[in-house]
Amino acid sequence: GQLQVTLAGGGSRLLAASGTRDATAYDLYLKGMYLYRRRGTGITEAISTLEDATVRDSTFARAWAGLSNALTVSPSYVSVRDGDVLPRARAAAERAVRLDSTLADGHLALGYVYAEQFQWKAAESELRRAIALDPTAAEPRYRLGYALMNQGRALDAIPELRGAEAQDPLYF
Repeated sequence: GQLQVTLAGGGSRLLAASGTRDATAYDLYLKGMYLYRRRGTGITEAISTLEDATVRDSTFARAWAGLSNALTVSPSYVSVRDGDVLPRARAAAERAVRLDSTLADGHLALGYVYAEQFQWKAAESELRRAIALDPTAAEPRYRLGYALMNQGRALDAIPELRGAEAQDPLYF
């Protein structure tokens, strides 16, 4: 009984810290992020699940950022064109940043979209902002390193990629 009270009492605070007070939206977000991280054809379900999370809580910045990332990566796994998904991905990332500009996730998502649109300066700026906001996250460093490599800036990219590996040796 005491354990149940403790869990119930702390649950709403945990939800609020995640960026939402809606437990269903948070569950949808977690499921969508799991599918996003697995990649493959499940990316379509990730997009749908993350969209559902944003419908449940339209102020859930992390869900908007996750939706943006899933949309951005989707042409690599399913039959969609960049031109069909990148405008939606950018809008979702911009919304995440508007909702919470202190959250690294939104800046990461926006930087990723910019990189896929070959807007290198904007991509680098957003990705560096994401790193500054969450220096322990591997994905912003990986995305920055990848963007720098795509520009032929290998000497700049290597420390970022090594930093990503140091933060999370198992990151894909």
